[in-house]
Amino acid sequence: MVSGPEVIAAHYEEVSPFWKSHKRPFYVPSLKNYLVMVSSDAQIKELVEAPETVLSLHAVAKDLFKPKYTMNDFEVHDQMAANGSMHFRVLRTLLTASLPRIMPELRQVSHVALQRELAKGSIGSQGYGWTKLHLFDTAKRLVSAVNSHIFFGEELTNDADFRDAALAYPQDVFVTGEILQFTPSLFARPVAALCTRRGKAMKTLLRYLVPVVDKRIKSRDLDIPPSEKPRDCIQWVIDSSPTKERWTTKKTVQEILALWFGSVHQLSMSFVYAMFDLVDNPDYIKLLREEMAAASPASGAGGGDWLASLDGLQLLDSFLRESARLHPSDSISVRRMALSDYRLGDGTLIPRGAWACVPQRAIQRDPALYPNPDAFDGHRHLGSAESPPALLTDPSPKFPLWGLGKRTCPGRFYAASVLKMMVGSMLQDYDFAVEAPQGKRVFTWRSAIVPRSDVVIEIRPL
Repeated sequence: MVSGPEVIAAHYEEVSPFWKSHKRPFYVPSLKNYLVMVSSDAQIKELVEAPETVLSLHAVAKDLFKPKYTMNDFEVHDQMAANGSMHFRVLRTLLTASLPRIMPELRQVSHVALQRELAKGSIGSQGYGWTKLHLFDTAKRLVSAVNSHIFFGEELTNDADFRDAALAYPQDVFVTGEILQFTPSLFARPVAALCTRRGKAMKTLLRYLVPVVDKRIKSRDLDIPPSEKPRDCIQWVIDSSPTKERWTTKKTVQEILALWFGSVHQLSMSFVYAMFDLVDNPDYIKLLREEMAAASPASGAGGGDWLASLDGLQLLDSFLRESARLHPSDSISVRRMALSDYRLGDGTLIPRGAWACVPQRAIQRDPALYPNPDAFDGHRHLGSAESPPALLTDPSPKFPLWGLGKRTCPGRFYAASVLKMMVGSMLQDYDFAVEAPQGKRVFTWRSAIVPRSDVVIEIRPL
């Protein structure tokens, strides 16, 4: 239960040394089923191209998070086609296209949110301008505030009750979904009610969102020009929903909350791990500040022109990809549940109910793929005359952080931009230090690697 990453890594090393060109699949027992790990390029390709009627990503989500009990009776279908493609249009197309417009707004939201945390001083000040905060909690609050702005709009984001509920809801779903893994289905609903304080966060979100969504749905047929519509995820979900069999207000809110659920924790953990890597490799602080200054030569000491040049901050991109390579939040990726028995080309059986997965943490530390793999090298992904750079948003079998194939994370361009903005803002505006030694910063649970909540960051304005 608490050593999943080490168990997976040990199995990977067993099959790796003598099978570099064709690593054998291996089985890892989990709480309720088997994880079938595939790691060769050929079998990873076979996995992502398998029929979704047999190997289903959404069935994994349904099993992990129990949306019937944690997401207001939200119905997730095992057959992926039945769930539609709305979220791909919203995240991959509309949100990504809005990045140049929204990034300055989001930086200001992040700045205000951090100032709010510093003013509270959750642990306290220690003189000389330093303030101590719990790093992971602060990261979640910053990410929640930033994402809330583009998901729900400025008015709701500025409401403290809504903001607190938006932060609590994903945590409620994660924790409750995990507890329900141990709970007989007969008791699932009362246990979920107990774990979520009778759905307190969800009910608060519904109280705010239902009237907003209902009003916008009713105005859908008024031919309002696009330039006059709100530019947030609420509106994009409504505009991207089916036109024939229209969604009810309840269904629309469920879809919005499902998108919201996936938007906070991964980005928060990536920010925490990036801060760890900056503290552990302080030479990069100077190098990255110099890169940002070069990208904004006319902006002066307090400028932010580098924000318009995020794609040009090549060292920052390489640094963050290296941080993600060494510190994924989970040791597996590209999960698919077998809806019926399925055999790979070499005869490997994926039994019904088992998950087929890619052991991403082990792959991303494989010396055959990454020389000196346990050492942090922020320049590793910059490329050379012989090879192009590997970008943070580039998925590949040797970097399956975002998933692979047509189910690759559609929000990765937004997530990468926000991560760069948040890390860049910390570099430009603050000095910082992390108190915890490297060995006491994370804990593992099943396959996940999660920052400890008691790790403290010290922050001082420049």
